[in-house]
Amino acid sequence: MNFWDRCLIWLGNRWPGKKLVRRFIAGGTIKDAFLVAQKLNSQGFEAIINFLGEEVKNRQKARENARMYSCLIQQIKRRKLKARVSIKPSQIGLRINRSFYRQNLFGIGRDALVYGISLEIDMETEETVDATVWGTVALSKHYSGLDLRQAVAMNFKESFAHLYNLAGIGAKIRLCKGAYPSVYGKKEIRERFLSAADYLLEHDANPDFATHDLNLLGKLLSLRENIHDIRKSAHLTPFSMSAMTVPCGFQFLLGLRKKTWKELRQQGERTAIYVAFGSNWLPYAKRRWQYIVKKSFLF
Repeated sequence: MNFWDRCLIWLGNRWPGKKLVRRFIAGGTIKDAFLVAQKLNSQGFEAIINFLGEEVKNRQKARENARMYSCLIQQIKRRKLKARVSIKPSQIGLRINRSFYRQNLFGIGRDALVYGISLEIDMETEETVDATVWGTVALSKHYSGLDLRQAVAMNFKESFAHLYNLAGIGAKIRLCKGAYPSVYGKKEIRERFLSAADYLLEHDANPDFATHDLNLLGKLLSLRENIHDIRKSAHLTPFSMSAMTVPCGFQFLLGLRKKTWKELRQQGERTAIYVAFGSNWLPYAKRRWQYIVKKSFLF
């Protein structure tokens, strides 16, 4: 860890830096995450709970992280929270080897199936995308009753291929632009996102859209409305009226665009909030630091 990272951690663990960090991260403990999730539930939102940490290359640490996810699943069920669990593949062994990752992933998946808790799998750096999707496909086939959603970041070259493969096996998609470096520019990533969204909505894939881009959100809502209108104009019989519905949901990071996600919820949209917790918050915060500093005091 370099000098500046140590400075950021020092600042983030002390006032006023701690106050800023706590706006976007529930806190350092599992209890902090549950308190935030309970508050969100009371307001009509689902929580997506994520235990912070990534790029683990020690087997023992990866196993400990996997056990933490299993603990999360059990506690969500016990507390009767409306919440999903989001997993970072590199946190539970993807950087060590695929078989070890699969072993830990399947253990978490088994517990999620037993306790009836939904799972989401994050997408990280481009070199890990293939292995991540491979693991999700294997998990989906092994536990066919598991409610599983895979993040697909549209800033990677093979995003469309993975999107079609996942949709083909019935895996749900969390569509996002991606927070990691990309060869594509912002405009092109936005266009790729909309193209993918159009495909998912047309095929009733019930996607979740994770974005804080208000312009993009407006286009997504218009896109869904256009598909609805086309279906309505097809003169469907009353028996098939349900075919006109175009299901989807929206996801936001804790602390960002609060006004927007509250408006969507009031309009009856399925809306979930990403609740991150843990002491290893710096990598997560650094990927979003520029956006947070620019937007946090405006929305």
